[in-house]
Amino acid sequence: MRQASLVFFLFLCLGCSDASKKITLQVSFDETAAAALANRVGCSAGATSDGPLNDTGLDCDSDGGVVAFQTPTTYKLALKSIYFKDSAGTKYDVFDFGSLDKITSEGVFSFDPSTTSTGVNVPNFATAFTPASLGFELYYFQLTLKIYGEDKEVRIYMSDDDFADQGARGHHQGDVTYTSSDGVELWAGGSSPLWFPGSATRTSAHNGAGGTDAESGHARGWFGDSSLWNEASFQQGATKDIFVVETSLPAANLNNTLTFSIKNTWFYEDFETSMAGSFDPCLNSSHEACDAGAEWAPLFPTVKLSQ
Repeated sequence: MRQASLVFFLFLCLGCSDASKKITLQVSFDETAAAALANRVGCSAGATSDGPLNDTGLDCDSDGGVVAFQTPTTYKLALKSIYFKDSAGTKYDVFDFGSLDKITSEGVFSFDPSTTSTGVNVPNFATAFTPASLGFELYYFQLTLKIYGEDKEVRIYMSDDDFADQGARGHHQGDVTYTSSDGVELWAGGSSPLWFPGSATRTSAHNGAGGTDAESGHARGWFGDSSLWNEASFQQGATKDIFVVETSLPAANLNNTLTFSIKNTWFYEDFETSMAGSFDPCLNSSHEACDAGAEWAPLFPTVKLSQ
């Protein structure tokens, strides 16, 4: 598989909350993840690969697979934290979960075309401050797609498990996993079969182009590449490997909306013609994800902040 680069653009009394102040999390199923993806182009001369910037239906590399996309039918965001910072960089948590159980029970936000937004109440902070920026830590995002002709969930981990009960045996940044029909989470790997059992049996086939994190020593999965994961903002110390997004606020306002645009955020080469609009890796000798030259990747949504 060839990794597609992460694409995103940004234009986010203790124990009590003020219902009049909210962070609204919103998903747009109709807006494309980035302008470049909304205005895709034809094949370039001598192209040796297909990519998410090519028009749907093209086969630029003449390997029999055409450029295809899916828009998730449901979407989930698992957040470790949401927070404000003042101009001095002091952090004020809307919430910050210190365990995987807390993320799972309270930090997972689900969306579908009939439920596209949810509000998170902003607490009454013990100390008054002027908010200058908004940030969040993303643990994973999860998409419901057509896989093998059926609705299946695929999860992309943006943060390492930095919790004591997980460690190196937990999920790594860039891991792409798939929930089988019997409820077992399987890891994407680099060869046939595509889906492997969990990280207790992790091998080099589970690891992608992102390399090994120099701080944690953890090999990264199949999403992203080294230029993404080695950005300065991700260098947070040996016990943390958390994906952080921060953006300045246009005005000192605690009411803010984060919109995630997710149309066409699953890209692949479609070799399998028996099930139209379905991602069918390794099915009937299909090249979808199984062949070394097959192109596929989840694409990160565009994230826009508004007040």
